[in-house]
Amino acid sequence: MSNGPRLALKDAEGAALYLMQEWGMRGPDCMVVGSVRRQRPDVGDLELIAPLPPESARDELHDRIVASLPPPPAATEGLFAAPAAIAKRQALRGAALKGLKPGFRSCELLVELLRKSTGEWHSLPVQIHRYTPQNRGWIELMRTGPSELGILFLERWKKVYGLGDSEASRSGHLRNSYGDIVPVRTEEEAFEKCGIPYVPPDRRGVWAESVLQARRLKGESIGRSA
Repeated sequence: MSNGPRLALKDAEGAALYLMQEWGMRGPDCMVVGSVRRQRPDVGDLELIAPLPPESARDELHDRIVASLPPPPAATEGLFAAPAAIAKRQALRGAALKGLKPGFRSCELLVELLRKSTGEWHSLPVQIHRYTPQNRGWIELMRTGPSELGILFLERWKKVYGLGDSEASRSGHLRNSYGDIVPVRTEEEAFEKCGIPYVPPDRRGVWAESVLQARRLKGESIGRSA
């Protein structure tokens, strides 16, 4: 979660749509998660998910991100640069902070978007997480949040699968007591296999807080990420 300036939900949704179009993140395989998906009234960062390409395939998402965040133009470039390239730089700029490489599973960016109405730049942290068909449901659920729901989910998963002190999630995949991957292709499947009724994204913060409050009243301990 960013500690910097925050955007109204409507502005954050617009920023996410713009970036996804710029990076070619189209169709149901790509989506906005995090606080935007939970419909929080103000947003400090964006979280997106997208499929991981096959190992032998070119990572087009990586290439588009790199192309959209060019270095600042040279002093003489303004005389010769194509107007379209200049316009793009004036609408979007930024830098990769962590993890951006071909085949990345997760990366962190800091983008700057131009507010056309005011002419001001707004900095916005962006995280992109990749998934495979076997773990999309878990990645989607975990990255939608909030973190309290993730903690409760993993605690419950460990009980259901008898994991004891073993990790419930490793390398982005949920595991059973043998350490094998448990496929979860959708959020609904993840909730079902964990024995938790499906909770809509915009209700997950309220749901998690109600569960935690009930446990506090009973004097039960509340664990951290499992």
